[in-house]
Amino acid sequence: MYSLPKSERGQVPPQEAPISLNDILARDPELKMGPELVERFATEIIESFQDKGLVMHKDVNAVYKRPWGTLIVRRESPQRLVSALVGDNDIELTFGGTFGEKFLNSAVWDPASRPETLRWAIQEGFSSAGGMFMVEAFDPNGEDIVVEEIENPIKFLEVGGEMVDRTTYRATSGTIHREDLRFVLMGVVASRFPKEQMTEGELEKLEEYEIEIEEWEEDKKGKNRPDPVFVVRAFTFDEVQQQAQAAK
Repeated sequence: MYSLPKSERGQVPPQEAPISLNDILARDPELKMGPELVERFATEIIESFQDKGLVMHKDVNAVYKRPWGTLIVRRESPQRLVSALVGDNDIELTFGGTFGEKFLNSAVWDPASRPETLRWAIQEGFSSAGGMFMVEAFDPNGEDIVVEEIENPIKFLEVGGEMVDRTTYRATSGTIHREDLRFVLMGVVASRFPKEQMTEGELEKLEEYEIEIEEWEEDKKGKNRPDPVFVVRAFTFDEVQQQAQAAK
């Protein structure tokens, strides 16, 4: 839960005090923010990404269907990804631990032959912040990117009622430069997504979900809480790619 530093507690905050993207990242570097800041954070991300030349797409399926070829996809920490893109920094991928053991942290995604691996990467990833997840998709042939196959003792695993083929997973390390990125996804729990950015269909799904939650609250016996509804946006690097091609 996001809270004010001790030095600011007990003080009456000014009305409608501006909280910028940099403010949130500086004051809450691990993004353990509560619901009240998620919507603001998502709004700031959209504006900041567009200021950096990224193109936002509400129709993510149209982005998936582009002729990307084979890419590497991985669920990334929102804090790391946003900080890198807004600060024009690279994304460093290393293996932690005492001995730096390699582990599976990404998946091979080919929208033509294995479109499902992107969904698996989202489902099996852990990085999130206050009901938000982010995914990066990048060229495996980047100059400073190393993609390796390592022994995977679990070839198949049931996730969310679906059998996942984990032989598509890889151990990826190195440096992801901005020109290596093809698109990023931002998924936010619908109840915390900026309403003015939602489509009519998304608003209808949110309304239906809220009704389901009310019904579940009235009678929880033997029932699982309804799965949350997410709003997903894709951001492509069209301008960046055009500049890279022109420079060749």
